[in-house]
Amino acid sequence: MIKTCVPYPARDMCAFISKILWAETEIKMKVTKDTIIMDVLKIDPKTAVLFMEIGMHCVGCPSASNESIEQACVVHGADADALVNKINDYLESK
Repeated sequence: MIKTCVPYPARDMCAFISKILWAETEIKMKVTKDTIIMDVLKIDPKTAVLFMEIGMHCVGCPSASNESIEQACVVHGADADALVNKINDYLESK
């Protein structure tokens, strides 16, 4: 039987790295006016309600796959900054 002795600093570093690699981590994404609507919906489908509240009832339409929040807000006459802030507030509260 071979015994190995790992010095304390190395052992501590291995434990630290292991915690980082195997820990469940949440990835927080910051939405901007340039974010594609479908990307927001992929992050959290419940954000669809925020779009619908301002009259964007076509969040599932093909335009949502290619259109940024800002582009959609121009078409729908909505305030892109207000929507982005609302989405980010919602995502941060989760």
